[in-house]
Amino acid sequence: MSSDLMYDLITKMNIKLNQLIVDNNYNLLCEEVQNYSRRLDKVLTHYNKVAGRKMCYSSQPVQLREMKKYLVK
Repeated sequence: MSSDLMYDLITKMNIKLNQLIVDNNYNLLCEEVQNYSRRLDKVLTHYNKVAGRKMCYSSQPVQLREMKKYLVK
């Protein structure tokens, strides 16, 4: 997965998390906020692993599928 796609995914998830926080009256202990925050943490952890090594284009489809499962529409 290219860096641009990763940035887009992380940005969208961060915006959604911010909106969830606002919708839940800034209650960071709300279950919905906690669950989505964990999902974002998983994506960021995966990104850090991938960014630590060279990305090859042949592995993009696998990485893309793996990352899309964290994005909630």
